[in-house]
Amino acid sequence: MKNPKIPIEYGSELEGFYFQHLSRKSHFERNNHYHAAYEIYFLISGNRHYFIKDRFYLAQAGDIIFINKYDVHKTLPVDHLQPEHERVLVNFSEAYLGISHLYQTPSLLNIFQSTSNLYRLSPHDIDYVRYLFNRMAHEVENKEAGFEIYLRLLLTELLLFSERLDNKYPLLTEINPSSLHGRITHVVKYIDANFSEKISLEQVAQLVFISPAYLSRNFRAITGFTFVGYIQHVRIRHAKHLLLESNQKMSEIAAAVGFDNFTHFNRTFKKLVLTNPLKYRMDNQTHQKN
Repeated sequence: MKNPKIPIEYGSELEGFYFQHLSRKSHFERNNHYHAAYEIYFLISGNRHYFIKDRFYLAQAGDIIFINKYDVHKTLPVDHLQPEHERVLVNFSEAYLGISHLYQTPSLLNIFQSTSNLYRLSPHDIDYVRYLFNRMAHEVENKEAGFEIYLRLLLTELLLFSERLDNKYPLLTEINPSSLHGRITHVVKYIDANFSEKISLEQVAQLVFISPAYLSRNFRAITGFTFVGYIQHVRIRHAKHLLLESNQKMSEIAAAVGFDNFTHFNRTFKKLVLTNPLKYRMDNQTHQKN
């Protein structure tokens, strides 16, 4: 099969399925973001740094990356003088996959819970994954009869292949923990584990043996978040979970996720979620019932 003509884009990141294949020649740095869909990212050429939740990877051509839903992630160039890269990504939801179908099982999504997000494939497996993505590209370009069904089948085949990766490849470790990126990763993990407590820039800077100003500057450069912004993001993400999965009062949730007063919690929640906590709970619980 011939390589597809790029760029190719189909679907929407906000809907059940999204496919995009593109090549970039100039500098591109995606801001930190997260979504309610699973993501598979395949790097065809070039090198990229990838920040995912509390891990930081150096991705190279042939690597495949799996990102769980709601995990914060960001990609950025390794060398600003050589930003060229080509990649394919797919976003999808459980509903699109049809996980209740006879031939679909929850184990298809196990790869998104793996200890590592990134797998370095053999040349044979690189060719196989490229074949699957090229088939997807062909289907979205031509839109022949039954193409949407075939897209689901190709995605299922890719997930079946992915389910076997843990037994086939050694888990790749993150970037050297003694490096700057490693220290920032340590800070992210510390915040994730201690978000309900009071956290200061000075306190955390001491933990990784760098100055507060140096930490502040590089934390933003690497993660895309300010130091305070990331703490707020983690707290609000956990608050959203408690709002939907518990019967706790608003003030109790605010305290549980690290806010020392409800007014600050309410203001921060509205800034990040664009609605207040009470309305978020009511709207989403109503949606779940329907």
